[in-house]
Amino acid sequence: LAGHRDWVSAVAVSKDGTMVVSGGYDKAVHVWDLQCGSCTAVLKGHTGRVNTVAITLTGERVVSGSADRTLRVWDPCGAGACLAALQNHGFVHGVALLPDGMHVL
Repeated sequence: LAGHRDWVSAVAVSKDGTMVVSGGYDKAVHVWDLQCGSCTAVLKGHTGRVNTVAITLTGERVVSGSADRTLRVWDPCGAGACLAALQNHGFVHGVALLPDGMHVL
């Protein structure tokens, strides 16, 4: 799947196996539909490389962590809106979502 303009540093697969999310050194998060093999959204807003990505169990939200010291919560459907930017974190290397999809570690 071609799409990122630089190294891919993180990948997550949805529970049902139909969606993949990738983050990279190009500061973008790409949402992929595995059934048709195409990129359905490019989520932009980070100012540093994306180091980690996660998908909620329902697939309704994506969380990304970046070298810009932020976590971002995204709606991966439609326009791919950034729903929240959580700032003042250290360098973000990893992210995990609790099963309720409402809490980020």
